[in-house]
Amino acid sequence: SEQEIPYCLTLLSNISSTVHLGKQLDPADPLILGFHPLINQHLLPPSYRTYEILSRDQAMSLLTTILEQLKIMYEIGRLNSLSELFSAVLNLSSVEESPNVL
Repeated sequence: SEQEIPYCLTLLSNISSTVHLGKQLDPADPLILGFHPLINQHLLPPSYRTYEILSRDQAMSLLTTILEQLKIMYEIGRLNSLSELFSAVLNLSSVEESPNVL
């Protein structure tokens, strides 16, 4: 719910500050990561884009961005005028890291 987003952001900042203490993995060795990314490649059609495994810092940044955008979406429900709603949707849709189309 809306009240738990600040709590989650606080937890993410604490996790981000200690993420360097964990075991460092070699991204070149996919078996250490727990799975082999090419194991089911024959099941996928050739049109899928390639993917990359995010680093821990990138994952924390992405989760923070998602939570900030959720906070904006909760605020949209409390807006009173059409111009405020339009401005909020425009701001949410113009985020460069992960644009949302509303």
